[in-house]
Amino acid sequence: MEKKYWYSDGNEKFGVYSLEELKSREIKPDYLVWREGVEQWTRADEFEETKSLFANLPPALPKSPPPLQQIAPPLQQTERVIQSNEVVKSKDNTKMFAIGGGVILLLIVCYFIFKPSDYPAQTYSQETTPNVTTTVEDNGAAQEEEKITQRKEYIKNNYQTFYEVSASWDTKTLGGLTNVVVSVNNTSEYPIDNIVIAVRVITSDGEVYDIQYLYFDKIKALQQASLEMSETNRGVSCGVSIAEVKADYIGLNFSLDY
Repeated sequence: MEKKYWYSDGNEKFGVYSLEELKSREIKPDYLVWREGVEQWTRADEFEETKSLFANLPPALPKSPPPLQQIAPPLQQTERVIQSNEVVKSKDNTKMFAIGGGVILLLIVCYFIFKPSDYPAQTYSQETTPNVTTTVEDNGAAQEEEKITQRKEYIKNNYQTFYEVSASWDTKTLGGLTNVVVSVNNTSEYPIDNIVIAVRVITSDGEVYDIQYLYFDKIKALQQASLEMSETNRGVSCGVSIAEVKADYIGLNFSLDY
């Protein structure tokens, strides 16, 4: 049986492809690849069937060293020779200016400290004191709740992306299918209450020979469940699709007429 492959660019998932089809896609080394029988997604440059596609890629360019900082030479200090009597006179003038400025600054400070207030002191009782912390916490909780609601709505509208359905089987020598196993992988953060999978038995000429339905109950978030279908007397392959699904936690209730 030919293996089927999927790949993802980190935002969307693409598939299903044969190995040759997958190699013809313009996948990058950091894309993720998965196929039936593999436990988890793997980088394309590390996946066994695709890592040879990147064997001849050139290495990353080395980082250039940072430019050297130009340091200006220190300024030469020049000495100024003055008469000793001019030095003493300059120091005395500086001292007088400092004392005068300090007195003025002290008078200004005393004026504002002892000046009677033109407005009565305002007091807050326990009831009227604004609670800024509570307001911030309430806003944060509301924003988080809005994000959760938007996430649920997104999963609801794109449930076929989050509920992955696959099947495997063996073909009998005289025709028909055996060991038919159907799996549902819930990749969302919320549980599935129940889901019905339609399994179409397809003959060699592409016609649908029979349709059987498998009923799954209570698939937890980020978990997979599998059921085995009874064998058939005809058919060379089968196709699977979601006929009905219910997930109360996100408000999803979908059903086809079957």
